[in-house]
Amino acid sequence: MPFFIVEVSRKGALTVTHTFADAPLAEAYTYHHAQAKLRELRRAARPEDGVYFHLVFGETPEAALRRLRASLGR
Repeated sequence: MPFFIVEVSRKGALTVTHTFADAPLAEAYTYHHAQAKLRELRRAARPEDGVYFHLVFGETPEAALRRLRASLGR
């Protein structure tokens, strides 16, 4: 299943910023790459901007956004 990095703004807007397609043989590498990118984004984010990031699985970007909205209670 593909996974996506989603940016959550201070106002609650959700935006898919990165997409990682998953391939059976490269799944572990791809997930590791996505985790590294997520750490990089989180380190670069300034607290005063009120932006944070999540790694979300989903068949499509829309499905990933729905899953994140549900987990955030929105």
